Amino acid sequence: MATTDLGKWMITNGGDYDPDVTYEKLTMVMYDNSTYITLKTVTGVTPSNDQINYALMARGFDPGVLSSVTAVDTSGALGNAGETVSAQSLVDYLADAVMTKLVEKANISNVQVNDTSKVPSAALAYAMQQQITENEEAITGINNNIGYNYSYDGVKTFNEVYSNMSLQSTILFEIAGGSTIANELNYPNDSNFGAIIFAWKVRTWRGGAIAIPGDGWANAPIYIGMISGEANNFKWLPLVTNTVYKVLNLTSQFNSLGTSYSLKMYGFVYIHLGFTTTRQPSEGDDIVQIIDTGDIAPVSTVAFTSQQGGYATFKIDSGSKNLRIGGTPPEANHTFVIDAVFRLN
Repeated sequence: MATTDLGKWMITNGGDYDPDVTYEKLTMVMYDNSTYITLKTVTGVTPSNDQINYALMARGFDPGVLSSVTAVDTSGALGNAGETVSAQSLVDYLADAVMTKLVEKANISNVQVNDTSKVPSAALAYAMQQQITENEEAITGINNNIGYNYSYDGVKTFNEVYSNMSLQSTILFEIAGGSTIANELNYPNDSNFGAIIFAWKVRTWRGGAIAIPGDGWANAPIYIGMISGEANNFKWLPLVTNTVYKVLNLTSQFNSLGTSYSLKMYGFVYIHLGFTTTRQPSEGDDIVQIIDTGDIAPVSTVAFTSQQGGYATFKIDSGSKNLRIGGTPPEANHTFVIDAVFRLN
């Protein structure tokens, strides 16, 4: 049976907005401290929440200036209810109200105390705000450092790269097709395409990595790297590979309910079947051929209940690619919706 191309279904990171770059649908773009996602392929269109070219995912602000953060004044404390005000003006208003109207001077504290009857003074609030600003700047600095911080020469193995990492460190770098690490991952030998490697090392025996191929390698899997039992020795496991989607045709004993399909992923197959029995089938009758390649691990009994409340069992025999009727066949004119995941041999 033919497979169905799902198209691009995964969100990708396009980085900072560049008017000269073409961004495909479902690409995250950073612009003016805010994050947008493309709703279609765009070139030279400045990001905005127009719901045609982009949708706003997360609104940003200047982390060093509290006045850049806005909120709706629902109570009308600073003017008319419903107006937009800056967070700085709201903090100033609250500080004034607390200091002059709500709190006696004796209950104002210049130090941080665990006392519900005390409130911070202006000096303490200022010091806390300064500390918050310092923390925000430190976080911003850390975020800015999460970029390409390692230059890969294309020759070293990943084990060699990992063994040279410092303890409690991370690295982010790019590999190209034909490089040693790309060959370790069985990526195509094509220098026009590449992948991103993010690796972390807590201790010699405690670390990991992830390899994410670029759009050019449509069939290449994402790999997870793990220590394989020896210090600085990695093994790579594909996260998802050779994904195959197929619409399934049921045998004549069953009336299809909507679209029945299978989705094969690495080592497993997910099936969705919706059907009504036209008569009571017998044990061993095939319902549908699940997948074209790869036998499914035998399953002696898997039970489901029909929408009418009937109980029935199904099975997968050794060496079979079919879902079959088990020892308790379903009754005639009963409707089943089956969602199940099976392991492939």
